[in-house]
Amino acid sequence: MEAGLFLPKAGRRVNDNATSVKHFNGQGAYWSSTFGSNAEGFTDCVTVLGFNASNVIVYGYTEKWKESFGIGDTQCGNMIRPVIYNPSDEISSPKTAPTANSLRPWKKGEMDIHLINSARGECNFVIMPDGTSLVIDAGEIGENEELVSRKPSNDSSDPMFARVYKVYTTYMKYFLQNTRHNYIDYALATHYHTDHIGAPKTNYKMSRDGSYIVCGLSAIYEDIPIKTLVDRKGPGVGFNDFAHYSEDDIHEDTYNNYTTFAQKMVTRDGMVWQAVSEVNRDSQFAPKYGTPEASLKLIGYDYKYWNGSSFTTGSTDNRENGSSISMLLSYGDFNCYFGADCGAQCGYNIMRNICSGVGKVEVLKAPHHFAESAFSDTQAAILQPKVTVVSCFGNNTPNDACVTAADAFGDVFATNNGSGVSLKDAGGHLCVRVQGDGTFMVYKLKDTDYSYEVLASYGPYTCH
Repeated sequence: MEAGLFLPKAGRRVNDNATSVKHFNGQGAYWSSTFGSNAEGFTDCVTVLGFNASNVIVYGYTEKWKESFGIGDTQCGNMIRPVIYNPSDEISSPKTAPTANSLRPWKKGEMDIHLINSARGECNFVIMPDGTSLVIDAGEIGENEELVSRKPSNDSSDPMFARVYKVYTTYMKYFLQNTRHNYIDYALATHYHTDHIGAPKTNYKMSRDGSYIVCGLSAIYEDIPIKTLVDRKGPGVGFNDFAHYSEDDIHEDTYNNYTTFAQKMVTRDGMVWQAVSEVNRDSQFAPKYGTPEASLKLIGYDYKYWNGSSFTTGSTDNRENGSSISMLLSYGDFNCYFGADCGAQCGYNIMRNICSGVGKVEVLKAPHHFAESAFSDTQAAILQPKVTVVSCFGNNTPNDACVTAADAFGDVFATNNGSGVSLKDAGGHLCVRVQGDGTFMVYKLKDTDYSYEVLASYGPYTCH
């Protein structure tokens, strides 16, 4: 099979001006209301068919078209069968190239918190003191003019260029070396947005059985198997459960692609897939290889929040960000707040309520990429973080007011600084490395290659 898309001879056109062919993502498509209507009940559809060198159809799909998103944008697509990917998008795995200046891999007794910078999604990676590993989100989004430069390279001809998930897994494998594990113990999907679980783009490869597009968290699994996957809904919950949400807030193809992946891995590999649990809030992410000196505890989700003794249900504005899973990562006296995209911008003071059940923390993993209104003086006064680390990739993030609120209590670091705001430091992977006595360092690591060289280090910081 040749790479790319082949339309039937009668439908081929050589330019975008031909009325019967539309081009997108380097592919071609033609209108077919008959095929679309018969297949899915839609009248405004794009149908794409793939042909081999003998002009025989080997795959095809139909998508409902929404003008505001553009032809072929799978965020609004309803696919019969996804298009085959272009092999040129699948670069071989990058190779780590450590130097004398590289941050050494994790070692037993310390806890690592990593913000891996691809600038095309959020991915946080934790290694607990006993070697238990945890991925918190693994977003993978496409290109647009509102984003900073992709890392390590935006040039597909550059040897450093790679699919976003390869940036994540190459990094993880390097820091996992001393655990001697070729798998990840836990993965947490905090919510179902593409910059946290992956966008199922039609030019990405398909799973081996052709049932889902490999992207984000499902792509992580391709390189490093995941033992237990936790999200807000868990298995058996269809997209209809989100019918009350705004149409542009969560997309059916994204959710269905993710849940198809999860169910397939349960069936094929025995992966455990669970909804986040109030009952097991202290133990769902229990360390697996030693005494429970570190913990990851549930403190909020679905507009519910831990009040110190139980979960309280607050009002909801039915938005995905405010429904994000919030967690507290602890090691001795050290605490780190992970609030995903549940920030001050969310309705009904949900972040303030969650923070009130937590109190002071040493590190804040910034909510919602420190976008506008994501953090305020109110939350800052409760948490009083000594260090704030921001995973951001937009041209207008981190927001100045958010940074000012956090900066009143400590140092603020960001993976990127699209807004140009004053920060302690920015521009690289970030690692918070915590020792058993509660002291911790912050390292900024080189993100334009795979050396993970230390560009700057800060600390040691101490606990409150």
